[in-house]
Amino acid sequence: NNKGNVILEQNCWFGHPQIRPGNNDTILFCHEGPGNLIDARLWLINSDGSNRRCAREKSENELVTTHEFWLRDGSKFGFMYREKDQKTFLKFINPDTLEENTLMECSHYLHFISNREGSMITGDGDSFIYIIDVANKKEEKLCFHGSHWKSYGNTQDSHPHPCFTPDSMSVLFTSDKDGLPSIYKVDL
Repeated sequence: NNKGNVILEQNCWFGHPQIRPGNNDTILFCHEGPGNLIDARLWLINSDGSNRRCAREKSENELVTTHEFWLRDGSKFGFMYREKDQKTFLKFINPDTLEENTLMECSHYLHFISNREGSMITGDGDSFIYIIDVANKKEEKLCFHGSHWKSYGNTQDSHPHPCFTPDSMSVLFTSDKDGLPSIYKVDL
């Protein structure tokens, strides 16, 4: 009907709304902001605005939780979790049971996502793009991204935000290492 409707309205900063693959009734979203100022980051809600629920309570040792994403089959969503002691983990939550599982300890990613099959994850952090073999829980540096994380009018203009090509044979990312933000492709 080309009309939008309000699902949820609150006086806070919402971000990363994502429809659950295979289930258009479930939406994942987050409360954005500095970790010490938000109640909990990860939330789910039904598309009609009902059943708003916290997907993960904030823990006492939590420094930041960020960059949530659905696996392609919608069975779970992943996120990066960093503790106050700076240890960083890739974690997943089942949206039906809210059961949380830790995949592994990892480097300090800012953004990450899986390939279509869920067999690999790519992430950016420090100055590198990383690849994780999910089955073997093995992380490797793929390449130097060299981004300065600089703003060119928007806060995320030169954030790498790596992603896989549909055939999982390459990773694409953004960097301003050669001047202006550009898109780079690295074959696996």
